[in-house]
Amino acid sequence: MLEIEWLEKFKQKASEIKKVKSLVYYYGKIDMWQINKEYDLCDFFLKSIEVENLSLTLLIGIPRLMFRSKYRMKEYNSFLEKVRQELINRGENQERLLRGLDI
Repeated sequence: MLEIEWLEKFKQKASEIKKVKSLVYYYGKIDMWQINKEYDLCDFFLKSIEVENLSLTLLIGIPRLMFRSKYRMKEYNSFLEKVRQELINRGENQERLLRGLDI
């Protein structure tokens, strides 16, 4: 199952992560779930994180990273809609930032 310590660490750092170097560790873990076809873990992750606590970098990056497996994850579309709404709430151009990620 998803490592609780890893998820808690991610949640604590989620609003601060802005640089690519800081993303490598987290993106590597998420990417491995997809490579290993651990879509239940991906779904649990997407359902567990609160978009309002994510940095702009993560709001844009997580849906892009997981896009290739979107049809295998039950939570992807719901997560993407939450991201869209959060970007609107922040006054960001969600259409431009999420271009190519249509549901």
